[in-house]
Amino acid sequence: MTEQEKLAELKRIAYEKYQEALTAWHEYACACDLGNERIAAFERYENIRLALRIG
Repeated sequence: MTEQEKLAELKRIAYEKYQEALTAWHEYACACDLGNERIAAFERYENIRLALRIG
């Protein structure tokens, strides 16, 4: 495996983990009762969702 292929694979894994985290936070936020915890969970979800768009 070349260095470029290795980097491409690591990038693919990182994006996969990113999507898993995004899905997990969304599921958690949806499961929370209305209130501060739900608001905080959706704020974290939104921060993760936008993380790759910034920069």
